[in-house]
Amino acid sequence: MTQPNLNLISESLKVLAGELPNLQNLPVLTVMESLERTAKILERNSEQVSQITQNFSLALSTQEQRMMARSINATVRDSHAKIEPLLKNDGTLPNDYPRNFSEIQSSSEEAIKSLLLEYGQSIEGDVIACKKRLLSYLGIVVLYI
Repeated sequence: MTQPNLNLISESLKVLAGELPNLQNLPVLTVMESLERTAKILERNSEQVSQITQNFSLALSTQEQRMMARSINATVRDSHAKIEPLLKNDGTLPNDYPRNFSEIQSSSEEAIKSLLLEYGQSIEGDVIACKKRLLSYLGIVVLYI
């Protein structure tokens, strides 16, 4: 029975050890790394698209709600009639929302300006100008201050 040539095996292992660092130069490995990087980029982009879609859906539903509320508020003819609240940009209701026109009339300048700021509206001018701006934003067009 023939014995293995240990010198030949040793020399072969030395050659193999010397060639191992060159394996990274094989195109398959660089292509795989490139594909992995591309997959990670696509995953990040997918997450970003998902977030953009959620933000767009929130903005769209908020605008739809505002449109409906303004339509309802445009019919307000009585100072004690309920005012339909408008959502803020984040989809929530503002603090201390007035229930009717009388509450807007009796609100302080600070309260009116606070509401305008919550809606991202200008607070320039005196209290009368701010109340008119708020009424206009809410869609109330007939009643006056």
